[in-house]
This record gives sequence, structure tokens and C-alpha cells, in this order.
Amino acid sequence: MRPTFAAIAIVVVALAGAGLNTAAQTPSQDPPLAVPPVSMLRGGELGELLEIYVPLPDEELQRRLEVARNLSLTTDNEIAHMQRLATMGRGRIDILDEEIATTKVRRDVAKKTNDPAFAELEGTLARQEAEAKYLSKILKAMNADTERAKSENESAIAWSKALELEQKVALRFLELSNGTPTGAEIEDYRSNLKVMLEAQRDVASSNRDRSEMRRKLADARLQQLKAFGTLSK
Repeated sequence: MRPTFAAIAIVVVALAGAGLNTAAQTPSQDPPLAVPPVSMLRGGELGELLEIYVPLPDEELQRRLEVARNLSLTTDNEIAHMQRLATMGRGRIDILDEEIATTKVRRDVAKKTNDPAFAELEGTLARQEAEAKYLSKILKAMNADTERAKSENESAIAWSKALELEQKVALRFLELSNGTPTGAEIEDYRSNLKVMLEAQRDVASSNRDRSEMRRKLADARLQQLKAFGTLSK
């Protein structure tokens, strides 16, 4: 009996299914070797190093350096001037202290002897003591101003140093950018850059100190103004 078309179809389908199962059981090929990741350093080590700091134009660096040096000279003169004024202020306070001591003795004597001058001496003593208090506030403000000037002087010196270092780094930056530097030259630039950045950090710290000195000066002058209000009454 010849096989029917339907029977042949069933056999073909069965054989095809068996082939698929065999293929599924065949071990897969080894996975491809991993490709090393691409470096994130776009310009290589030197390119990344040069992106840490991009120098200002030389003219701007020189302008800032001149400003810093002038500020240093100005604050030097301020310090000397304030110290002279403080010396004069202490001399006035010493004289007034002697006058107050003399007035107290005269007042005490007048009180014991029922001298009519007692009331006048009381008024004189009150005025002298108010003046002494006011002068002490002036002296305190002078001292605060001197400390403010010293802080600004230190800040100006630190700024000058940082700018001088920056000029040096900027020059090396251009040399590295336009040439083919050796490893030693790159390391020298890295070292100079580190010193410059540390100097800039010191400038930022000195600026915070300067702001604190200015606050103390403002407080001292407010106290001086308050004492003057008492003096004028």
C-alpha cells in the first residue's frame, strides 16, 4: 500500500522537529574577546593636565600684579600712619588720667571741707571721665584699623606671590601647548601648577581674615560713636 500525502507530511514535520532539538543542544561557540574600554582622557595625559588651568592674557596678569603691589605699598603706609596716631592717642589718655587723679583729690578735699567748689569739681570730673572713655574708644578703633591694614597688607603680599607664580605657570603652559614636551617637562609643569594653586588657596584664606578685621573695625567705630554721644550730652 503506497503512503498517502498526509503520512509523508507527518514524517517531514517530525524530522524537522528533531533537527531543531539537536541544534538547540549543540554547544555554542566561545564568546568574542572583550574589547578594552576607550580612555576617557580626550587629549591624553598632557591634554587633561592643560585643561586644569587656562591662563589669563599676560596683560591682565600684569595689571593685577601691579594692583596687588600698589595695595601692599598703600597698606604699609597706612600701618605706619595708624601706629603714629595710636602713640599720640595713648599720650593724650595718659595726660587725661593724671588730670582725673588730680581732680578727684581736689573734689574729695572740697567735700570734706564743704567747699562750694565741690559741685563744680564733680562736673569737671564727670566730663574728664567721659573724655577718657571716648579717647579709649578712639584708641581701640585705631588699633582695629591697624590690624585691618596689616591683614590687607598680608593679603596683598600673598596675592602678589600667587600672581607671580601664575605668570610662570602661564609661560610654561604656552611652551607645553606649542611643543612636544618630555615627561620631565610635564612633571615640572604639574609641580609648578600645584604650588600656584596652593598659593591661590592661601589668598582666599587671607581674604576671609581681612573681612573679619573689617568687621571688628566697624564694631570698634560703632562703640566710638556711642561714646561720642555720651560725651556730647
